[in-house]
Amino acid sequence: MDASKFPEKDKVVEMLEVLAENGIPKPETAHIIDVGTYDFLNFLNKELLENYIPAGGSTCRFFEGTYGSGKSHLLDLIEYLALENGFIVCRIGLGNDLRFENWSQIIKYILESCQMFLGGRVVRNFPNILFELQHSGFLKTEKVEIAQLPHPGFQNAILKALRTSRFEYAARENLYRFLLGEKVTAKAMKASGLRTIKNPLAINNSEQVLITVLNAIHLLGIKGFILLFDETDKSWVLKNRNVVPKRILIASNIIRRFIDSCSLGRIKGTFAVFAVLPNFIGDCKQFYPALGERLGFETPEDREASWRWPILSISAVSSLNAVCESELMVRELFLKKIIEKFTSIVDYCDGETIGIETELFEIGKKQLESHAGKDYKRAIIKALALNSINRINF
Repeated sequence: MDASKFPEKDKVVEMLEVLAENGIPKPETAHIIDVGTYDFLNFLNKELLENYIPAGGSTCRFFEGTYGSGKSHLLDLIEYLALENGFIVCRIGLGNDLRFENWSQIIKYILESCQMFLGGRVVRNFPNILFELQHSGFLKTEKVEIAQLPHPGFQNAILKALRTSRFEYAARENLYRFLLGEKVTAKAMKASGLRTIKNPLAINNSEQVLITVLNAIHLLGIKGFILLFDETDKSWVLKNRNVVPKRILIASNIIRRFIDSCSLGRIKGTFAVFAVLPNFIGDCKQFYPALGERLGFETPEDREASWRWPILSISAVSSLNAVCESELMVRELFLKKIIEKFTSIVDYCDGETIGIETELFEIGKKQLESHAGKDYKRAIIKALALNSINRINF
């Protein structure tokens, strides 16, 4: 991925308008203003996305960071990179409306919200992706036919979805709803000629459904499935340090089983990324031992972080931290680099660039002085984006 490449000018201006409003880019434009993560993404692409995941490997990575430290931005970059390289991707925002202990609800969300870049456009949701893939000509359907996947109903539904041109409207509609995780009765399936498709997504079969979906995608010859879990709320924070809520114990066991399925080869061709708050790993080790054992990787104090480690802080993936001796230097270098980005954007859009670097520096310096926490990046980006729009529309 070349971070220096821009889309059409109207898309760039649209990006600036979004940034001026909230300081957060859309995933498809996050790489344009990325500072410091480019080297890590190249490593991630070569290490996992080019070979390991397409060959059937599965793994999990955890990134810790405070609010505003860049966790969501990193997920944006991984999402864009994976889509551009032919993966199916789903971004799951964990919060009050979607919690990890409700595993069947999360899997339904994955089926509804996953996306893939096909035929020059983004295709959304699992059945639509399958309907589009039937015209691709490269699928290895015979591998799915002979495989023994844990949910035969979903296995048969996936195979049928790759042949929907043979079905009437009722059959296609029932198949579509079933693959979205909706409760379609066996009677309705039989009435539309789909006798081998039964047992829709439910609490007691949700793990079997997910493993079947992920493994079928790998067997079909698609590069893989990328799951991005973003802790958008304090879903893991313990209010009472003496009592671990049942919902957290349930969620911990779900993640433990998922990690085990990846490491033992029960799940194929899947990369799961968890963006979590700083307390998450420590709490897992102390309060949820079953999961803590899986996350028991100890960071050597006398060694710099390696990008191959399964658990990393957000700061460890930034090249800015590697060349700076203090947090103050990181902040100042970020300002310098982001000014270069916005100067290039204004120049690309034929805006006024006379005196731009000096003016942007003064604006950014004020934001640094008024934002002592990790949210300074967002504040700087908002202010510089607004100034850039004014220069383009001068």
